[in-house]
Amino acid sequence: MKKNSIFFVSAIFALFLCFSILLLPAAAYQADCDQTGTMTILFLGSAYSTGNPPFGAEAIYVVKADFDKAVVNLSTLSRDLAVDAKILEDPAITSAPLVEIFNAAYQKASGSNTEKRAYASKILNEVVNSQLGIKTDHYLTLDWDQVTGMVDTIGGVEINIPSGFTSDRNVQFNAGVQKLNGTLAAEFVRTYEPGGESARYQRQKLFIQALQKQILSNKDLVSQLPTLLNQFRAAIVTDLTDDQLSSLICLVSSLPQGSIIF
Repeated sequence: MKKNSIFFVSAIFALFLCFSILLLPAAAYQADCDQTGTMTILFLGSAYSTGNPPFGAEAIYVVKADFDKAVVNLSTLSRDLAVDAKILEDPAITSAPLVEIFNAAYQKASGSNTEKRAYASKILNEVVNSQLGIKTDHYLTLDWDQVTGMVDTIGGVEINIPSGFTSDRNVQFNAGVQKLNGTLAAEFVRTYEPGGESARYQRQKLFIQALQKQILSNKDLVSQLPTLLNQFRAAIVTDLTDDQLSSLICLVSSLPQGSIIF
């Protein structure tokens, strides 16, 4: 059974916003967000160390931000959607799911992990534009493997787990209040069992709420900002400029409830 979910995308999008709102300079948050019109972004969540194979672009969203109407629409694309793979220039691969297009491009690319993710993101963005008829202005990819380190930097996340369970990789979580490090946090939000999608969504919601509380209550956070900033930069690849990224985060962070539409 395929285990892709819009709930996982929702969680990593929320994580991205939590950390970026924390780390971007205060000057970024102006009432008009320094942007007008609309901006469409291919938002990807990639991971290689944890989760359910095949690895690559595990979560794919088309994010349309309307600065004039103050609304953001997020539409999911299945990672398992098969497309023509000619862009890979590999005669052995004629078609492949989106997740594997990203992975094949990643493996083909040379350079650092960041450079390889950037190349794979560009390739997948071209596929979405040319084959699916979805016009995106930019791409942004969040690397979950880097986010776990950020969770460790802020001292872990304390969560009150309603009932104990064993994850689909046999990790035991006991009921009650406990602090999750980055590795355990990743397992907590990504495990499909027990309970399938609905239970996973509830766990992710608990984690996001706990993360926000941890960030707001951490009095030592100022001393950790240089480390967090470096980790944040390593966690994302994008062709958005700093000003565009600031405007996007400004918009999303200032929207009233219900203005982010899944």
